[in-house]
Amino acid sequence: MFDFLRRDWRQTLELEDACIYPQTDDSRPPRVRGGVRHKDLPRAFHHVSQLNRQALGTDHDWLNSQPMPTTRLEGHGLFGGTFFNHYGHFMAESLHRLWAWHEGAGRYDYIAIVPHVDKPHVKTSTDGLLGFQRQALEYLAIPLDKLRLIKSPVVAEHLTVPAQASIFGQRRARAKGYTAFMAEREAQFFARYQPATITPPERIYVSRSPYLSRGSYAGERYVEQMLAEDGYYILRPETMPLAEQLHYYRHAKQIVFAEGSAIHTTELLGTFDAEVVVILRRRNTYRQWVPLLHKRCDRLAVFKDAATLPHLAVKRDGAPAGSLSLTVIEPGSLAKFLQAKGFTRNNNFDERAFWQMEAADVARYLLTIRLNHTFANGMMEANLKAFRQALQQRPNPYLKDTPL
Repeated sequence: MFDFLRRDWRQTLELEDACIYPQTDDSRPPRVRGGVRHKDLPRAFHHVSQLNRQALGTDHDWLNSQPMPTTRLEGHGLFGGTFFNHYGHFMAESLHRLWAWHEGAGRYDYIAIVPHVDKPHVKTSTDGLLGFQRQALEYLAIPLDKLRLIKSPVVAEHLTVPAQASIFGQRRARAKGYTAFMAEREAQFFARYQPATITPPERIYVSRSPYLSRGSYAGERYVEQMLAEDGYYILRPETMPLAEQLHYYRHAKQIVFAEGSAIHTTELLGTFDAEVVVILRRRNTYRQWVPLLHKRCDRLAVFKDAATLPHLAVKRDGAPAGSLSLTVIEPGSLAKFLQAKGFTRNNNFDERAFWQMEAADVARYLLTIRLNHTFANGMMEANLKAFRQALQQRPNPYLKDTPL
């Protein structure tokens, strides 16, 4: 299905009378309900991703069951892709057809976008875009006035559908040559960018500590403190404009990422000169990060001595909400790992201080994690029992008497 990644990725299909459907409220990145339908559109040109070598993406059964639209969209459009409101999935999956705009901008009357359904807690602006989506499009020099957000089914008179030049979760994530294309976009943007920080820090730790109840590792605040004492700048991506984050990354010499969506920000760069460490919080995501960063940074190392605690939160249907689970790491192993890889200079690890912070984070997690669906599905007692048993197996003395 993904052979174009090994051949010429600059492939497009020209379609007449193609149907475009908006995403439904139950559309998700692994099962997209929305997109383009046409008898001549092969599956490789639909929305695609992979997880554990399983092809995911467009729900073809759903798409093929939809009625013919009654509204017609005149002119020649470019299909710009399926936009997600989740930051990481947007950076990883939503932007990689827009290369075609730069191949022939004068040909197109509009860029058709299939947006994610607005949620009550997700606030888009009057143009229907989230702030980070707009910043990414501006970085890529995509004219916002050309966007056509498809919010009801239409038939496009003439639609160009480009191939995805990067496949989320695939072993060979990026098409050959696409990194050079992104390097061109990077050079063009930063030739005119006026950074807020003229000389960014050379050593950066990219934090997830504010998101403890949405997927993080306990004790991260101590790791931040340890690295700050060693000269690291603690970067909190949610507080910094996208362009400034990229400015920091492209000038850094060493970057330590707590595994999370912020890593996908680097997809907007070509290559960058930093040595990179990723602290995993989910062991099965190793295949996700290595293809993305391998051969694009100066050197990559992945810390894998971590374990995800039994889940407390579940989805509405009772399935585990794995992305909300709390991770615990082996702190001594992390300290030795960073020192052995040349990422720390000081031997300033304090095990007792880490254990205290880990215990405090477990308490904070229990106070902030949303458990409404766990209660509704009658799963609270069993989930809490498994969570408690896992905590008791930790060598942390401050967790032994945790009242659960």
